[in-house]
Amino acid sequence: MGANAGVAGDGGAGGTCGQLAAAGPARLSGIAQQVVTIKVPLSGTGETDLPTELSFKVQSFDIKKKSVKIDPKWTPSWGAEITNATLTTTYDNQDTWAYFSGKIDVSATRNGCSYELSVPIDFTHVDMSCSTASDCNNPITDLCEGGACVKPECIGEPMLWGQFYTSCYGGTSYENHLCRTLGNVGGVCADEWCISYELVNGSCSIGRICDGGTCVPPGGALVGASCTRTLSDSGCEAGALCDQGICRWACLEGEPGPHCPAGEVCLSTVCKAASDFAALGAPCSNSGDPCAPSGENLVGICRAGICKLRCAKNADCAANEICDTYEKICTPTKCGDGVVDPNAPYEEKCDDHNQTDGDGCNRYCKKEAAQNSDCTDAATVIEGTQSIALTPGPLTMNCSSSGGTNDYGATIRFVAPAAGTGDIRFTHQGSSSTDYPQLADLVGCPGTIRYCSGTVGSSGTSTWSGKSFTAYSPNQELWFAVRGRKPTGTVKVTFKPYSCVGIPLPVGDTVMTGPSDSNIFLKPSFNLCEAPYHNRRLATFTAEKDGTVVLTLKTVGASLRAFEGQCPSQSQQDLACMSYSASQTNPASVSFPVTAGKQYGVITGAGSSAPMDITVHRAGP
Repeated sequence: MGANAGVAGDGGAGGTCGQLAAAGPARLSGIAQQVVTIKVPLSGTGETDLPTELSFKVQSFDIKKKSVKIDPKWTPSWGAEITNATLTTTYDNQDTWAYFSGKIDVSATRNGCSYELSVPIDFTHVDMSCSTASDCNNPITDLCEGGACVKPECIGEPMLWGQFYTSCYGGTSYENHLCRTLGNVGGVCADEWCISYELVNGSCSIGRICDGGTCVPPGGALVGASCTRTLSDSGCEAGALCDQGICRWACLEGEPGPHCPAGEVCLSTVCKAASDFAALGAPCSNSGDPCAPSGENLVGICRAGICKLRCAKNADCAANEICDTYEKICTPTKCGDGVVDPNAPYEEKCDDHNQTDGDGCNRYCKKEAAQNSDCTDAATVIEGTQSIALTPGPLTMNCSSSGGTNDYGATIRFVAPAAGTGDIRFTHQGSSSTDYPQLADLVGCPGTIRYCSGTVGSSGTSTWSGKSFTAYSPNQELWFAVRGRKPTGTVKVTFKPYSCVGIPLPVGDTVMTGPSDSNIFLKPSFNLCEAPYHNRRLATFTAEKDGTVVLTLKTVGASLRAFEGQCPSQSQQDLACMSYSASQTNPASVSFPVTAGKQYGVITGAGSSAPMDITVHRAGP
């Protein structure tokens, strides 16, 4: 693709102006975050220092504006003043930002000479042969499959932080969910998505593997061999993933399995040689890179050229150290110097010249509630309303910005009868508007304050200070501290157990019907399975013999979570989860081993709040 070259009449260096033209077609050379880079090779005559390339960057969303001013750069740098630079595009609204044609117009002056370039561009898809995607007309988006350039089914919309917003089946999702990206930003619409950082295989249908967030069949390359991820498979044998062109065993970092072979460590979702990583205390190259092999895990992080022990919390560090949660390394503490330093990484709330727990300011200089040395004097409360005795002279607690009443105090213990949610409230008969009854949620006993609630008092009336709480398992102890101006107070506890009675789930089809049970326990979102918030129902079964159970979800738009035990709780072991989206051609299935005589539970749900019957098929013992 050529370009027009103009020359000023006279006045150039040496009395002659050079000529400048495009030496080849414009090329999409890269994309980072929201910025697309376009380069044009140049050739020139008449001057010795003419540039050999023109490049410019443009926001992806500006491409859709048909005409946009650009900021070109000359390579090598050329002292020409640019008087005009415009990108004009012909854009198909039914297509992605990445496939467009048009022209680049650039006007520049130098040493009295005028240069005019008008370079045609064409980044539409062209059917052509290839060995890699770089051979294609649009190397950023096209895929090279079977020696031919293929236009992808879906292409990411560049966003900040390197994410891409994609569209498949008329809906939208983030990259690596429904759009399985290959190469740069082009990909294929997947019929089943998964969460690769949570589970390598278990969230996919039988015979598939989680590859970059989508479920695909395994490929033919063996571990250690070269591989290529294709539109139809992962490129590697079952249990392995293609990582930088090499098949490696898949693993789940920080989890008990799958495990890596001896001498290898788990990094993200693949096993790599432990010898490739620096040892603890050894020099390392790139700040932030993992290091320090320990078993199959990497326990260090590279900081300032040295591999240091990585931490996530203060308890991971030695005495007289705290965890800098931003740098993820241990650093000497300032606690105990008598000066409160509220800044990161110290974030001190108090400093009483020591690092002693139990005196109201703990070893990390965080405020803590009053503690009994062994908690044997705690008042045990039950559901309902009851009076408790408070003792004089407790350690100070300030739950209110106006200050709290600390004349009397007590530690309270509640034993949850089951997993569930509850509410605890404390009050005493006020004598003035400064009574401020206080209640704090404790992390164990003795323990620091997790949440503190204070209420403004009122003369002659009862005012309540309260806190909701969650019990994750039966017989869990929950601890609280109260403060007030009176030696007696009133505590009121309400508690609602999570639902634990499900319908039977026999072999064959079961229709989960009826109203949604919002009181079924849901694990936090960072756990294995997604939480089905609507149309939530519980079913249970007892395995009649050892073997493998296969659960098939037959209702589009539904999801399922299977766990060990009858009652869903924080301590249960999740076994499998799945969803059945409208994009899937077949019902979704999961399998897991069961033991004769053991009970198993299944929670079904849906993303839609509209009433929905959900059908589950059970096969196996």
